[in-house]
Amino acid sequence: MRSTFINLLIGVIWMAFCLSTNAQNQAVCGTEISAADAKELRQKMLALKQKMARKSAFTTLTYVPIRPHIIRKSDGSGGFELSNMNEVMAMTNRQYMMNGVGIQFYFAGTTPDYIDNDDVWASFAGPPGPFDVPNALNQYYVHFIQGNYAGLGNYPGNYVGSTQSIINVSKIATSKRAIGEHLIPHELGHNFGLDHTFGSGNGTNVSNELVTRGPGANCSTEGDFVCDTPADPSNRPGVVVNYINGCYVYDPASTARDANGEPYNPSMTNIMSSWGSNSCLNDFTAGQHDRIQQGLALRQSHTAYTLDAPATDLAPPTNLSLTFTLAQKTVTATWQDNTTSEMGYFIERATSASGPFVPIGGVAPNVTTFTDTLAQTDVIYYYRIRPSNTTINHLSPTVSVSTNSCLPIQATSPNPARTSAVLNWYGNFGPSYNLNWRLSGATEWNAVDGIPSAGYSLTGLTAGTTYEWRVQAVCSATSVSAFVQGQTFTTFTCVAPYTLGNTGATSSSVGLFWYVSYNESGRTYELRYRPIGTPNWNTVSGITSQSYSLTGLTNNTAYEWQVKSVCSPTESSTFTASSTFATVCRVPTTTNSLASQTRAQLQWTQQASTNAQAFQLRYRPVGNPTWTTVTTSIQPTYSLSALSPDVTYEWEVASVCSASAVSDFSSSATFTTGCFPPKSQDLNTSSIMPGSVEFYWFVGADPGTLFTLRYRPTGTPTWTTVSNLTATTTNSLYTSRTYLQTGLLPGTNYEWEVATACSPTQSSTFTAGPTFSTQCATPFNLYPTVFVTSAYLYWDAVSPAATYEVQYRQAGTSNDWTTITNINSTTVTVTGLSSNSSYDWQVRTKCGNGSFSPYSSVRTFYTPGCTVPTNLLTTNLTTTSAQLNWSFAAANADTRYQARYRALGATDWIVLDNLTSSNGAGYTVLNGLMSGTAYEWQIRTLCSVGESSSFSGSVTFSTPVPCSGMYTLKSGSWSDVTVWSCNRLPVGSDVVELKHVVNLPAGYVGTAQRLQFFPGITLTYGADARLRLGF
Repeated sequence: MRSTFINLLIGVIWMAFCLSTNAQNQAVCGTEISAADAKELRQKMLALKQKMARKSAFTTLTYVPIRPHIIRKSDGSGGFELSNMNEVMAMTNRQYMMNGVGIQFYFAGTTPDYIDNDDVWASFAGPPGPFDVPNALNQYYVHFIQGNYAGLGNYPGNYVGSTQSIINVSKIATSKRAIGEHLIPHELGHNFGLDHTFGSGNGTNVSNELVTRGPGANCSTEGDFVCDTPADPSNRPGVVVNYINGCYVYDPASTARDANGEPYNPSMTNIMSSWGSNSCLNDFTAGQHDRIQQGLALRQSHTAYTLDAPATDLAPPTNLSLTFTLAQKTVTATWQDNTTSEMGYFIERATSASGPFVPIGGVAPNVTTFTDTLAQTDVIYYYRIRPSNTTINHLSPTVSVSTNSCLPIQATSPNPARTSAVLNWYGNFGPSYNLNWRLSGATEWNAVDGIPSAGYSLTGLTAGTTYEWRVQAVCSATSVSAFVQGQTFTTFTCVAPYTLGNTGATSSSVGLFWYVSYNESGRTYELRYRPIGTPNWNTVSGITSQSYSLTGLTNNTAYEWQVKSVCSPTESSTFTASSTFATVCRVPTTTNSLASQTRAQLQWTQQASTNAQAFQLRYRPVGNPTWTTVTTSIQPTYSLSALSPDVTYEWEVASVCSASAVSDFSSSATFTTGCFPPKSQDLNTSSIMPGSVEFYWFVGADPGTLFTLRYRPTGTPTWTTVSNLTATTTNSLYTSRTYLQTGLLPGTNYEWEVATACSPTQSSTFTAGPTFSTQCATPFNLYPTVFVTSAYLYWDAVSPAATYEVQYRQAGTSNDWTTITNINSTTVTVTGLSSNSSYDWQVRTKCGNGSFSPYSSVRTFYTPGCTVPTNLLTTNLTTTSAQLNWSFAAANADTRYQARYRALGATDWIVLDNLTSSNGAGYTVLNGLMSGTAYEWQIRTLCSVGESSSFSGSVTFSTPVPCSGMYTLKSGSWSDVTVWSCNRLPVGSDVVELKHVVNLPAGYVGTAQRLQFFPGITLTYGADARLRLGF
């Protein structure tokens, strides 16, 4: 048989397809096998099949050697890395193992065959010399294959070159799985006699294999000659393939049909198909298994070569260690490398110690670690390491690891008691837990299963005994963690209390307390006590708490006491060592006094542990030998009256605990009566407003005492004084007063002081109170006067010597306020506004002391629009002039106008610019007009640069015709044309002769240059009538 390559186009592996593609676009073989060669090969393999059936061959795993040849550049670069070579061959071994082919591959030799040649590296057309070995399959790893193929593989033949397969590894960085799981298994499939499922091996481009199986089928003579691979329509028209989730799916709507008109349903996952994918081409059929075994047997029958290259004899790896990491779901393997002859390592894994072991990864020589990312949880895995150039005689020991997803817990320190212990743990919050416990050193565990929380209390333990315990998490019915050993513990004995103490004894009682190292239900205490030096104890039993109050004790007596624990009717501790206390009626402590002219309020403190029922108080003027003694109530205070003014007294106090138990008197304290001013800390102010304040003070004084208050602005010389202020006296001594002062200046700093007026002739000195500042008053009565682009803002004054700040901004916006400061009057002009807009504004006061009032509430004003002037009127007509008048109520000082006029019927306007107004009224005089002519005029408002109104409508007027003599023809009204000689009314340029009596009607305005009266002629005026001369 001549040498024949089966070529798989690079497009099968490297090209990405759209979601739908036509079968015509799929890659096909680059070379063909002739019909005669295909028939001869098939007959040889069928003959071996029959022979194999008779001998029951191929029942065990067969290891086949592969001699790796790596093409590199002449400088030794650009070659296939050994780490990648071992990894992709491990993938190939996994494919052949998982598909039940019964073949595993190992590398022949201790190092690859490196071929360093730039030309061959750039374009591989075949080995550049006799590099094939005669005792193994020869696999070449190249950078580029002539024809741009991804790989080539030779069919079995009795010559060394038939052992060749060529693998393009230039895309290893992005297509490692495609090379290891499809390309190499595919090309080795050709080496063992497999054809493409689309049947290129029969010498034609389109397979004639029928879809049908059974009677009428031609699957043994057409296509790939394997009947359990469905007919493949590759290269036929009408094929539609969809790319879904990374896999090719044959579209049942495809119109491709076989010779019988049957639709195709090809396998898209077969390793020998052309439907390239990185993850979906992953199986051989049983018929292909047989065909591979036939091909292997055929190769083993050849004489031109063998497949018996020896495995390298080397020291196997040892010290294999496995670590499972649940968070990443990975198993990390490490081992010891004991040789320098390995070509790399295959990592093999099984779920049983007896196998089968499946390769899951490969690493380069001298690498001693590997991380398995394909592990599943809750499985016991068995791992072994095989040097990639050996078989089963150089394996590492097999080591197992459990990928338990139930994490172990962590035990905390136990908390033992006498017959119980609280055990806690954390770390894995599973549904439940199993607890084991036992006496330390015992062989059998006591078990408590199904504990729902991370803690448990053991009871019924023996006192003074050591226990050990362990706990495990129960994640599910089939998943539990390993047991975790807890810290051993020893239960307590019945221990005596410790740290005895008391809360302080009175003359007849004492509170006793003690501590114990642990609490226990049912424990009681027994207490005994006696006066020190006496032989007999007084005993109290059945005490259920850790404290007890003794009563009925003897005053001024020293006692000792002891206590013990009673843990059960048969078990108690020893008594503690004695603790002591002494009963006593305790002496009070004088603390405070407050005196006025004739009175005093005294206070003292009784000690916490006293049982005083009353107190004895005694006092006297200093130096007087005689005490005045009074017995008080239980309250530690007493008021003295009828004292002498301006005298110093001393006083003492004693506790009365019972009729027979009275303490010593306290040390002496003193006080002095007199007319005293208030203390500075007892003066205060409140309710400070812009014009008022409330003063407050208190002092020790007799009832009816008066006070004098005075105040002034800070730094001024003159006080304002308020005298004879009465006050309220409480406890016969404490006098207080609140006084509201009005009429103050807003925003002003004040100082004030108070003196006590004990009598009309006796007063204390003044005491200054804390200074204060009246509030700065907020302006009120805000109102605006608004124009087109400006506004006058007004408010009422609140204080002399105050200035103001105004803020404004467009209403409804979040723009920053524009602030005008240091305003010395109660009005301000705001300019630069936009017409037809609303503005918010507010104002506050800055008072003379520098303080500010709050801003007033926000007010809003609206600027009018830039509208056409109104009240258009023509007045003061003469034969050659006229006055144009208009109004614009919202005019600013800088508002301007533009007017235009022309004779009626004329085309061009005469424009008048920069016209002004005053208080919203404007006018201009037109001169040089033609007499007896009709004119029209218009005007518009110029509110700001770029903003103006439209022109008004036209207003018309006519200049009069000149008249050589304007005089009256008869008496009558000035406004009657028939009265005048010129048959029109007089205008400002006429000299008028009054020859008759004329009346100016009410409200009428007449005009003339001047008047001449005939003798006896008068001009009468109606109400509000006027005559304008000289206009």
